[in-house]
Amino acid sequence: MAKGRIARVKTVLVTGSSGLICSEAVEHFDRQGYHVIGVDNNMRRMFFGPPGDTTWILERLKSVPSNFLHANIDIRDRVLLRRFSAAIVSISSCMVRLSRRTTRREISRL
Repeated sequence: MAKGRIARVKTVLVTGSSGLICSEAVEHFDRQGYHVIGVDNNMRRMFFGPPGDTTWILERLKSVPSNFLHANIDIRDRVLLRRFSAAIVSISSCMVRLSRRTTRREISRL
């Protein structure tokens, strides 16, 4: 990369990120170097009771991927989803500024 240029990191939004298929998508995109934002409110637990609980998958995702951010949001709540989207844009621009001066390890401690 040319001196003075900022690397653009792609971001992927995965809805249902604690489910069987989408949790694999989270890990796939993380391995590819993407920032992954997972939205999941564990609705399966409401439908299927304790056997449908996906909290264990969420905990696994939080411990493995390096670029994963989870949001406990119901995607049917449009107002909350818009607020979340605006917050993510703010966080992303903040991370770009921080990454110019700090390492990934230092950022994770913030």
